[in-house]
Amino acid sequence: MNALFHESYFAYAYDLLTRMVAVNTTNPPGNERELSEFLGAELSSIGAEVSIQDAAEGRANLIARIKGGSDGPVLVLTGHLDTVAANSGWTKEPFQVTRSDGRLFGLGVTDMKGGIAAQIAAVRKLLDTGEINRGELVLCYVADEESRSIGLKKALETLGHADYAVIGEPTELRPAVCHKGVVRMKVTITGKGGHAARPDHAVNPIADIPTVVNAVAEINRRLEGKRHPLLGCGTAVITVVRAGDKGNQIPSACEMKIDRRLLPGETAEQACAEIAEQLTTAFAGKHTTFSLVPYLSTGSGSVPEESEIVQTVSEVCQRLFGHQTCVAFDGCCEQTFWEAAGVDTVIFGPGSLNQAHAADESMEESQLYDAVGGYYEIVRELLGKETVPAAKASSILT
Repeated sequence: MNALFHESYFAYAYDLLTRMVAVNTTNPPGNERELSEFLGAELSSIGAEVSIQDAAEGRANLIARIKGGSDGPVLVLTGHLDTVAANSGWTKEPFQVTRSDGRLFGLGVTDMKGGIAAQIAAVRKLLDTGEINRGELVLCYVADEESRSIGLKKALETLGHADYAVIGEPTELRPAVCHKGVVRMKVTITGKGGHAARPDHAVNPIADIPTVVNAVAEINRRLEGKRHPLLGCGTAVITVVRAGDKGNQIPSACEMKIDRRLLPGETAEQACAEIAEQLTTAFAGKHTTFSLVPYLSTGSGSVPEESEIVQTVSEVCQRLFGHQTCVAFDGCCEQTFWEAAGVDTVIFGPGSLNQAHAADESMEESQLYDAVGGYYEIVRELLGKETVPAAKASSILT
């Protein structure tokens, strides 16, 4: 690909990214409406049909449509507008893109405002050169992916038919075809509170933290026996432990949170039941009791490697970047919802997942520009070739 030919589009992607990062969409509360309206104005100015969709108070999705001149597939380029919060480890300004040593730093540059900026820059190039000739291209940018995906759930209610989707999450520009699901649950150990000077008159729930730790370790040993060719095995991890608030008081309860990652075919209900069963065995005969309550779940996602969208993205990757091997996306994302809606979906975007949710989040600047070329070629392959009408085709043959 001729880099000079696309130089102005690379500059546009960078400028767009700087303006996107400057809009604070930290979730909670999200406040994605401002960014939706900004991007909507950009897309409208280059010829897309734009609508802003309410998702919740102060929160909105952006849906933009570009129709080709003949029948063909409906392709969606999609991503989320919200980010996680900038944690205390940041040394750079989170809401400003900083260039340093070939990298771009800023909150959301990798997860995933960079992917969106590259998609829009590619679309601008396609419209400038008139290369969307068939089918329909939809750009769908949603609120609240970092929490409960209320934005995408709302968008799918009205989006209509789509054949394929490409999610711009960070995959280092490799075609990712699957991701794990997740269920998070709260385990509460209940004992009997009392004065720290009289522990014999209390039942300390903290003493049974190792009981839960050992039960989770046993679950992980079982999970190692069931492996997915790309995703590996499911996991269970204790992520939060809370107990007590006074140094001279034995608490009556201890709260723990468990993050259980799910393989395709596993359900949240099944995973919770397995952990509850293991804990029931572990707590038998103890003076403490436990309860387990799931509070968040998202399913896994997977698309067949023989799907046309997988083949197209893989071929583009081989042509532009010299690799086409399909990989897994290690995080949880919204592929699961697109697949449930019957839309074959690939995850493909600039940057590394290692940078997502990290202090001083960054990506290689070259990845942003390579992504512009990648999205451009994917859309051109699927929507750039005009369908020959049957009558015209038969006249050519004769």
